[in-house]
Amino acid sequence: HAIVSRPVALLVCDIRGFSAMSERTLPNDVAQVLGAWFRETSNLVLETNGTIDKFIGDAMLAYWGSSHDAPLDCAAALEAGRKMLARAAIRTWPSGEPFRIAVALHFGQVTCSTMGVDSGGRDATIIGDAVNTVFRLEALSKQLGRSLVLSQDFATNLSVTGNFEDHGDQTL
Repeated sequence: HAIVSRPVALLVCDIRGFSAMSERTLPNDVAQVLGAWFRETSNLVLETNGTIDKFIGDAMLAYWGSSHDAPLDCAAALEAGRKMLARAAIRTWPSGEPFRIAVALHFGQVTCSTMGVDSGGRDATIIGDAVNTVFRLEALSKQLGRSLVLSQDFATNLSVTGNFEDHGDQTL
C-alpha cells in the first residue's frame, strides 16, 4: 500500500440544520433527501475531476490534486462548491423548508494512505493537518454566517479572481 504526500484543494460540504430537520422529518424521507443530495454532489465532484474521500453523516469531504496544478485544482474545487450552493438554493425539505448548506475550501498538503483492513474495496483516505483545517473552516462558517468560506492558502493558489470578503485572521 503506497503512502503518498501531496498538495490538494479540499472541500467540505455540510448540510445546515440537518439534526433539527431530521428530528421533524420521517426517517425514510431523510434517507431519500440525503441519498439524492449525495448523488448530486458526488456527480459535481466527479465532473470537475475531484475525488470523494468520504461521507460523514450529512457532510462530504472531497479533494482535487490530480492535475498537479494548484490554480487549476483550486478553480475546480471552487466551481464544484459554487454549483453545490446553487443546487441547494433551489432545493427544499419535504416540509417545504429551505435546504441550506455550507462549503469550506482549503489548500494544503495531505497524506493519501490505505487505512484499516483491506477488504478489496476502496479504503484509502486522506489525512493530515489540511484535512483538520478544512473541517475547522466549515465550523467557522457558522460563526461567520457564511455559506462559502475559503482559507488564505486556497485564495493564494486560486487563479481566478472573485469578489471575496476578507474576515482577517481567525482562530481555528
